[in-house]
Amino acid sequence: MDAAMDRIKTMAAPMTAKMLGHHTPCATVGTCVPAKGGHCLHPHRICCGTVTINGQYDKDRIHVVIVGEDLGF
Repeated sequence: MDAAMDRIKTMAAPMTAKMLGHHTPCATVGTCVPAKGGHCLHPHRICCGTVTINGQYDKDRIHVVIVGEDLGF
């Protein structure tokens, strides 16, 4: 989890924000720029929708597709 969150903040979010033309601190600097409290407070923050699923009791509700090639960042 730590490695995944680090990748979001140092690679995926800054690159996506820049690609979308957002003028967030991470798009400008290239990495997450946390404010007080440890999170960026910019209104166009791109990494605010990070979700983890720790379990699911409804059979067949979630499907995981594994792709054996590099499709992006």
